[in-house]
Amino acid sequence: MLYARRVPKKAHPRTVTMRKVATNAAYTTANEAYDMTGAEYALRRNGTLVHTFSTDAEGRATSSVDVMPGTYTLQEMQAPRRGYMLNSKVKTVEIAEGSGTQDHHDGWRTCRIAADLH
Repeated sequence: MLYARRVPKKAHPRTVTMRKVATNAAYTTANEAYDMTGAEYALRRNGTLVHTFSTDAEGRATSSVDVMPGTYTLQEMQAPRRGYMLNSKVKTVEIAEGSGTQDHHDGWRTCRIAADLH
């Protein structure tokens, strides 16, 4: 008799990009009082840290991350270098198979998550 069992999918390196976006870009762009460099975000699944991101001057962070499709949380752990306050609100992110972008707004701040899971 043969038994087949389901083998769970494994996480594979996939490109995940997140971007912190200023609500009033007309004011903050080219304004030396504002710099998005160094904002740190923690990506977690079921409470376990999966990856940390650190943003560049444009608010972008791109990494190859071992992820599977599913529900994750994203939380800013350190504010950018200048002009921005820490936004410690936890955001729920759905990472699906394929490519997609999600915007997360919480009043006057936005975080954009893009994942390419092929």
